[in-house]
Amino acid sequence: MDDGQAVRVAVMTLRLYAPWVHTLKEKRMVVRSLVPKLQDHFHVSAP
Repeated sequence: MDDGQAVRVAVMTLRLYAPWVHTLKEKRMVVRSLVPKLQDHFHVSAP
């Protein structure tokens, strides 16, 4: 950056344990509902 400020980058891997979810479709639904909430609350990028 031109103004001398450092850029901070953090990388985190998260494992979600959801024993009540049995099918791949259910797993996708859980992840798709969590990602926008995490992005809004923590201002993060998630694939």
